Amino acid sequence: MRAFYDWEVSGEQPLRRLNSHQFRLGYAQVGRALQAAQRYLPILLGATDFDALMSALSTIWRAEGVFLDATLLTYDVAERFGRYRGLYPEHVYLHAGAAQGARAFGISGNRVPRNQFGPLLGALEAAEIENFLCICKSDLSPDLLKH
Repeated sequence: MRAFYDWEVSGEQPLRRLNSHQFRLGYAQVGRALQAAQRYLPILLGATDFDALMSALSTIWRAEGVFLDATLLTYDVAERFGRYRGLYPEHVYLHAGAAQGARAFGISGNRVPRNQFGPLLGALEAAEIENFLCICKSDLSPDLLKH
């Protein structure tokens, strides 16, 4: 369940929160995605790498009729659940804000190698690059990769 939400502690009770970029999906839809994932937990636990985990989540949600396309939620859940299991993205996944940030560098695609981001950014973990691209998307330019 923790992989689906951000958690805040208020008093004794932790509160589940959607990330701001997940509000368009809504709590009800994310809850349905969580239920579907729980029904297929053995498949998710059988994923041997991050790509397999992403693929399994997408397949489960399509088969269950939860989402036709929930790329961002799929990545968020795979990243959190994968981290728990020791599965980390080897490539930078470009979706939503991360794709916008990558376009500022002239980089496109769904999934790209870290070295596409030059020696400075490429030295970061793939998830760190994805976070950077998303957070800084409005402030990026191709010149940054030259340094």
